[in-house]
This record gives sequence, C-alpha cells and structure tokens, in this order.
Amino acid sequence: MTKKPARKKTTRKKTTRKKTTRKKATRKKAAKRSGKKATRTAPPEPIPPAVLDGLILLLVSGISPAAAETKAAEKWELTADTAAAAVSEAVSRIQIAADFNRQEEIGRAYTRLNMIFAKANAQADFPIALSAQRELNKLLALHRPAGTETAAAPESNSAAETEDAIRQHLEPLELAPPETPLPELARLAALALIHAAD
Repeated sequence: MTKKPARKKTTRKKTTRKKTTRKKATRKKAAKRSGKKATRTAPPEPIPPAVLDGLILLLVSGISPAAAETKAAEKWELTADTAAAAVSEAVSRIQIAADFNRQEEIGRAYTRLNMIFAKANAQADFPIALSAQRELNKLLALHRPAGTETAAAPESNSAAETEDAIRQHLEPLELAPPETPLPELARLAALALIHAAD
C-alpha cells in the first residue's frame, strides 16, 4: 500500500482572508449607505486619569453627560469622540462605585428616612411623616400592585428572629417598658398611630 502525501493545512489562512474580506465589504456597504468613504477607525486616544477624575466630579455635581462632553472638549482640548468616550468611562465608573456601595447606601437611606419620619411625627407634621414612610416603603420594596400575591417569607427566619425584628422597630417608640409582651406593644403602637391621625 502506498501512503498518501500529507496535505498542508491552509484552511485557517483562507478563513482569515474570508473574514477580513467580509469585514471590508461590510464596512464599505455601511459607508455607502451613509454616503461617506469607508475608512479604518483609529484606536481611541488614551484618556488621562486627571480628565476622568475631573469628569467624575462634574457628573456627580449634577452636570448632564452632554454638557460634560462639551466641557471636556473645551477644558482638556479633547476631540468630540474622545470626549464622548471619556464621559462614557466616567459614567461607568460612577455606576460601578454606586453598585459597590449599594448596601451601605440603602442603610444610609433607611436611617435617614426613619429619622425624618420620627422628627415629623414628633412635630405633628403628618404629611411629611407619611411622605417619609412612602419613601421607606419604596426603598424596602414594600409596595405591591393590587392583586399580586405576597412573597412567602424566607424559611430561615424563626419566630424568635421575627419577634426580635418587630421589637427593634417598636421599642424605640417608648410606648411601654421593654419587657412588655409583643402583642401589647403592637396594640399600643396601633393606638398611637390612630391618635396621631386625629
């Protein structure tokens, strides 16, 4: 038997050429549709860290992304494309930072809303107290559209954990001594709310 000569593997080169040709053709078609000549895009300019820091400060202070692009182009003499890329990078860094500290921010908001509620309630400013409670409900996702079923409580919470959580919310109201049974504490809290609404 005669052995067949080994074939050279040239399929990869052909595939690469085909892909390159397809990319060029796609680029030309897109350029033809837009009425512009097909050109290769240059790699984006590197964005200096000082520019990113400045843009983050601008965006956090309340300036819009479009205004930040204009400011970046003027202040740091960036091209329009580089300014847009810099603003996009700054926005993504802000989002990453916000997501990273999400639990801490929720805790801060929860504490602030409870303080606002307590102060407004003490001053008998019930519209503000109700507004704070609404915001707290939104923060904790307590609002549910009518007709939807409530989610089942997690199985891991024992009755003692639930009672402790309720007690932590009711005891700071100082409606009764700390050793008061929970049902009595809840009744006193309900009466306090009814009398506060009058």
